[in-house]
Amino acid sequence: MHYEFNTPWGPPEIFMEKIAEDCPNLHFELGYSEPGMGFCGQMIFEEGSLVHEDYNEYHEEEEE
Repeated sequence: MHYEFNTPWGPPEIFMEKIAEDCPNLHFELGYSEPGMGFCGQMIFEEGSLVHEDYNEYHEEEEE
């Protein structure tokens, strides 16, 4: 499944942590960008925990 949504000010980290914890058999990936504030990143959850996180400066060519 693939979902896209907008949140104000930053990625929905707390929501993703909670849903990953509640559904440990599922794999979750969150990609985000905030061009106005100049950051972007990715979070990956497996077995209910955060296993990978990238946080970078936003560059316009990264937006697809």
